[in-house]
Amino acid sequence: MQIVLDNLPRLLRGLGVTLQLTIGGFLIGLVIGTIIAVFRVSPIKPLRVLGAGYVAAMVNSPLIFLVFVAYYGLPKLGALLTNFQCALIAVGLYIGGYVAEAVRSGFNAVSNGQAEAARAIGLTFGQTLTHVILPQALRSSVGPLAVLLNANYRNVAVAGIIGVSEVVKAGSDLSDETAKQYPFFVFSFLAFMVLGFTTAAFAGWLDNRVAVKR
Repeated sequence: MQIVLDNLPRLLRGLGVTLQLTIGGFLIGLVIGTIIAVFRVSPIKPLRVLGAGYVAAMVNSPLIFLVFVAYYGLPKLGALLTNFQCALIAVGLYIGGYVAEAVRSGFNAVSNGQAEAARAIGLTFGQTLTHVILPQALRSSVGPLAVLLNANYRNVAVAGIIGVSEVVKAGSDLSDETAKQYPFFVFSFLAFMVLGFTTAAFAGWLDNRVAVKR
């Protein structure tokens, strides 16, 4: 226990990086995933194909592969990015595929009568989507999105492979330096537990507040 306290600032810095990667990547994924979900329900076939292709590519690609692509590929295209930024982009793209499916399930939860009523009063597809369907779809997707956010806490540990010192990488480095493995990995485990329970509790509260009354 003392060895964890002695190295607590370093572990907390790693935990801060984990939170930045998790929440930042999730927000990027939320924007991308919502756009892709709209593509998937669009009446324009090329957009539907593009959306389906993106989802298939992301959900069938390991995150570590995307991290390597961002780390080695983006600099070759002239992008001057830090290791953290490469990891953030990879996480955002990856989680975007799963967010797209969660939001699309929210679209499916909205009754067809809503869209028919919107068309009956003269709303275009875009107006129907933004003013009627999308707000309800996002409200219906709170639960699945919270599950994705919880999973993302653990996903971002792969960023350590390109030198990003998130909490697992910080613990691993400290275990190598001190020859004490268990205290640091127990700290990481407990940190993930606290983050997971906190996220689940907040998501449950939010779901109750914004749930669509049927």
